[in-house]
Amino acid sequence: MSICTGQRFNFGKSLAWKLRRQPGQNSSCLLYRRIWYFLMCLILIVEDEQRVVAFVDKGLRRNGFRTRVAIDGEQALQELRSQPFDLIILDLGLPKVDGWAILQELQRLGNQGPVIVVTAEIDVRDAVLQTGAHDYLAKPFRFQDLLTSIQAALSL
Repeated sequence: MSICTGQRFNFGKSLAWKLRRQPGQNSSCLLYRRIWYFLMCLILIVEDEQRVVAFVDKGLRRNGFRTRVAIDGEQALQELRSQPFDLIILDLGLPKVDGWAILQELQRLGNQGPVIVVTAEIDVRDAVLQTGAHDYLAKPFRFQDLLTSIQAALSL
């Protein structure tokens, strides 16, 4: 179960409500609570291009997220079976096991966490969203677009 998406402790979207500023509350207290929330989020990056991995991993860590990296589909499946993730960033064109097979396996496992597909493949947006992915970004993409998609997926 995931802490960030609220599945473990049943925070759900109500945590965002709890994180908003209360009357008479110091704004720095709100900031610390949001930072704590981000630090609890664990994101799996499934990407075989080292340049993209470094770019995304560095950006997410700078924004307070914890990350794990899988460079092929086989490693991604091992990671997914070993621990829960709050969000998955998934490339479709992976060695060994492709991203489509990973999406199917996530459906079979009953994965409740959001998946953001980041791929160079064109004309796959509708098919990706039908498989249960939360969002789709075409490469090349701006990091800010990815961050906005992550925040929307985690309801932050």
